[in-house]
Amino acid sequence: MDNKEQEMADRFVAAMDAAISTRGKRKGFLKAKCPPMGTDAAIFWQEAMLIINPYKASIAQMIFRNEDQQHFGRVCAAAIEYMKQNPSQRSLIQDADRNALEKMGAW
Repeated sequence: MDNKEQEMADRFVAAMDAAISTRGKRKGFLKAKCPPMGTDAAIFWQEAMLIINPYKASIAQMIFRNEDQQHFGRVCAAAIEYMKQNPSQRSLIQDADRNALEKMGAW
C-alpha cells in the first residue's frame, strides 16, 4: 500500500469513528445528526445515509464538496457498499431509524 492509499484508509477509519456512536443504547449506529459540514465525518455520514436511509441525506452538502471531498465520498460509498454486501461486516453501519421502520414493516 503506497502513501496515498494509506492516507485515504486512515481518513476513512477516522471519519467512520467520528460518524458512529461509541456509547449508549445507539452504540455502533450512525449518529442521529450529521457531523459538521465539510468534515470527513460528515462526508462519511452522508454517503452512509445515501445507502442506508436516503431520506436523511442532504443534497446541499454534497453539492458544495470540493474535488478532494468528492473523491473521498466515492471511496466511502464503495467501502460502505462492500460492508453492506459482506455478511461478516454488515452490522458495522446501521441507522436506528431505518431499523425501526423495518421492524414496523414500513421499509
